[in-house]
Amino acid sequence: MTVEELPRLHGYEADRRLGASRHAELWLGRRSGDGQAVGLCVVDTSLAGVNGFAQRLAAVARQVAPLRHPRVVGTVETAAGERALAIVTEPVDGIPLRALLTPGEPLPAATATQVVDDVLRAIGAAHAAGIVHCGIDPDRVMVTARGEVRLDGFALARSLALTGAGAAATFSSSAPPRCRGRRPRCRRCRGFARCWSAPSPPTRPAASPTPRPCAGP
Repeated sequence: MTVEELPRLHGYEADRRLGASRHAELWLGRRSGDGQAVGLCVVDTSLAGVNGFAQRLAAVARQVAPLRHPRVVGTVETAAGERALAIVTEPVDGIPLRALLTPGEPLPAATATQVVDDVLRAIGAAHAAGIVHCGIDPDRVMVTARGEVRLDGFALARSLALTGAGAAATFSSSAPPRCRGRRPRCRRCRGFARCWSAPSPPTRPAASPTPRPCAGP
């Protein structure tokens, strides 16, 4: 999609396309009033028209907005227009990790290690704030020209999981009860691990009878 084809957003203008994910396009843009640089996650029009999705997205964006960390792309607010809906974020001049992946070829070990380490730092900061991403994949991991790695997509992934409007949440990267605002069923992982089908822990063997002291002859 070109800038001319992009639906207009009230208060914001898109400048350069960075990439796309399953449900959105990522752009660098600016605020119309003062030219402040921003990131724009423009939601697919099929989702923007889903009844109640815009309200849900705005509510989730407010919930995750306080999350700030060097490895997280911070959420600012949502923006709307005619047939358009977007999430306004901190500007990140980079590309999605998926653009660096070549089928059948692994990433260099040092690069893969850095990506995993930085994503885990972002997840740790989010979990410490009581926030679960609900849809981590290579489209939502941004890599800058300087090699910095930042996790994006908190507001959109959570909104999709909460409304069921898209298959963004996966059991490999999220905890369904947490994403849907329910209390986790597992006390061992507290909802952050994939253990819904794991076997029950083995029961402890019955304690042996306490030996009685010998009464003697």
